[in-house]
Amino acid sequence: MAAPKIILLFLLVTLLVPIAHSLGIGPAKIQIDFEQGDKEYKQEFIVVNEADAEKPIELYVTGDEEAAKYFKLSQIKAVLKPKETRGFSFTAKFPDDLSPGQHKVRIGAVESAAGGGQFGARVGVELFVLVEVPVPGKYLTIDQFYIQNANAGQPTQLSLKVTNRGRETIEKITAVFEILDSKNKRTAAAILSESNLKLTESKTMETEIKTAGFVAGKYHANAEVTYDGIKKSTETNFRVGDLVINIIKVYGDSIKKDTIGKIFVDYESQWSETIKDVRPELKIYLGSNKIAETQGQQFSVEPFTAGTAAVFWDTRGLNAGEYDIQAVLSYENRTSTGSGKIRIVSFETGWLLAVLLIAIIIISMRIIKRRGKR
Repeated sequence: MAAPKIILLFLLVTLLVPIAHSLGIGPAKIQIDFEQGDKEYKQEFIVVNEADAEKPIELYVTGDEEAAKYFKLSQIKAVLKPKETRGFSFTAKFPDDLSPGQHKVRIGAVESAAGGGQFGARVGVELFVLVEVPVPGKYLTIDQFYIQNANAGQPTQLSLKVTNRGRETIEKITAVFEILDSKNKRTAAAILSESNLKLTESKTMETEIKTAGFVAGKYHANAEVTYDGIKKSTETNFRVGDLVINIIKVYGDSIKKDTIGKIFVDYESQWSETIKDVRPELKIYLGSNKIAETQGQQFSVEPFTAGTAAVFWDTRGLNAGEYDIQAVLSYENRTSTGSGKIRIVSFETGWLLAVLLIAIIIISMRIIKRRGKR
């Protein structure tokens, strides 16, 4: 059995070691807006050796076959010094009849194989080059539709980014927005317009949405965009928050008598900003009698996120049994509460359960063994 384990360990080490010596590349994305004519595009990028050792690399172009063949790299091989960041570049010259639409090309750098070959993974990184070729006639793309999360009663910003990807100027753009609550009831609406959007030009249409009267919760927004008689639509979601941290659950494992146990409080923020200095507190009851209080460390809660707070409880001097826990989170002159139950067990009880479990296992094994002999 020792030999297979050694082989498995060798395989894991061999495969994982190269991952620790990674490469980086940037920027992550480059966009080329194609224009007809004898035009050459040039763009620089960097490759980073994050390892403490010298690293030979190979550079390559792949992806969309129609567009990738027109790319030329400044280098296809290099040796990077430890922690070195080095600049490279590529040029591209496309024919006038390049197919309309978006062409996705990838430029990458990969660690050269040692001695012509290497057992294990080779580290590689890639960046994207998006070649946008205009579509014949009029063609508009909706690049982004976004509404910021907001707090109830405070205004929020709506933005819609559009780009002319056709070969003709778009004379007029009209966008109609509708905002619906969780019951699909319309709570707000807006209309925006733009004009004279030229080839490859982008514009962001923006307006303020007032949330007075909005109930805290999730909202859905629809946008219908009409440009020169052609319609497109898109949608997005956003949240309107209230300064509340909901306690979802209070729980913990059984605590051995006269030891310090850990109790957990799961929570979720309903606020669109960071809530600082949240103080967790536990109140422990046996029946109607409060027998202990304990506090945990203060922490911050990020917007609309869920998390878990841990509070320690010293059970010295308390009897075994089930206790009621009230959890309190205090923040911004507000409090949230939740409840749960925790059991304190004596050492003797735990030992008895362990012995009983072992006895059950032994008896079960004997029964199985006897049946096997038959």
